[in-house]
Amino acid sequence: MAGNAGMAPSPARASGLKARILSALLMAPVALSLAADLGVSPYPFAMTVAIAASAAFMTPVSSPVNTLVVGPGNYTFMDFVRVGVPFAVIVLALTVLLVPLVFPFGGG
Repeated sequence: MAGNAGMAPSPARASGLKARILSALLMAPVALSLAADLGVSPYPFAMTVAIAASAAFMTPVSSPVNTLVVGPGNYTFMDFVRVGVPFAVIVLALTVLLVPLVFPFGGG
């Protein structure tokens, strides 16, 4: 489970759709290699990378949807940080706790 926690923050910090996709593409082989080295199933590692890559809540430019609502919602950059950072931490914690339950490490 410790390796699982280490995979999640890296893609989540990237901003922009292309950066998130590239980050996931770069982290996926690392996660799969780590799973192989540990002799466990690669599924929880791959799922953690995928979820972390989609956890873009921290800035208005981290997702096209975030960018679209800035003007009409009259949001500031700090509004996204104030709500997005705690939400990203919650997603990270839930990912680390729940992914191993849904995708067990055994049977690599």
